[in-house]
Amino acid sequence: MADMIPPVFSEQVRSSGERQIFEKIKSEPGTDTWTCLHSLGLARHISQSYGEIDFVLLVPGEGIACLEVKSGQVSRKSGIWEYTGKYGRRVQDKRGPFNQASQAMHSLRTYVEQHLGQKGGLSSIFFTWAVVFPHCEFSKADPAYEKWQICDNKYREKPFSEFIQNLFNHSHEKSKGRNWYHPQRSRPSRKQIADLASFLRGDFEFCVKKGSAIKDLE
Repeated sequence: MADMIPPVFSEQVRSSGERQIFEKIKSEPGTDTWTCLHSLGLARHISQSYGEIDFVLLVPGEGIACLEVKSGQVSRKSGIWEYTGKYGRRVQDKRGPFNQASQAMHSLRTYVEQHLGQKGGLSSIFFTWAVVFPHCEFSKADPAYEKWQICDNKYREKPFSEFIQNLFNHSHEKSKGRNWYHPQRSRPSRKQIADLASFLRGDFEFCVKKGSAIKDLE
């Protein structure tokens, strides 16, 4: 069982696809060492005023995987993507899910690099991304993505960890030879994963100062 942060699925999230993926990550075998951040907000996004990553998977020995989940029916007409939910609600988007996932990943990586620098080697951790279509079979070839960056309903009967492991295998292989990639430093240790999870979504508590409480009482 992965360490889910938060540990329960929020009722405010209406996506049935996200709920399914949340439960798969939480309960399926092969995820015991993972830390999963669901619905991570991005106040600093490279192309818009605010963004969000549906799932951020922090996996020791592999890196960080940013997942974009698109539920229901998916279509693209004249370059415009459209997503239709089970109640018929339609959402249109010019970017497409692959640009959305890639931009969110780069935004998060930039944020980590800017705020942590070389602290504990966290800025060297490997990042990758994928798009999940839990309800439909997605078979369209496109130059915007590799086929191993897609998880569709064919994976419903398979452990989700198999898809993620395959994603990391291909992503690491594709990155070999790049000047920013290092065979050891790019693969985070368990401590680095714990440190990064604490940085991105750690616990905290801020108490009311006595002076402020006295002023309020007055």
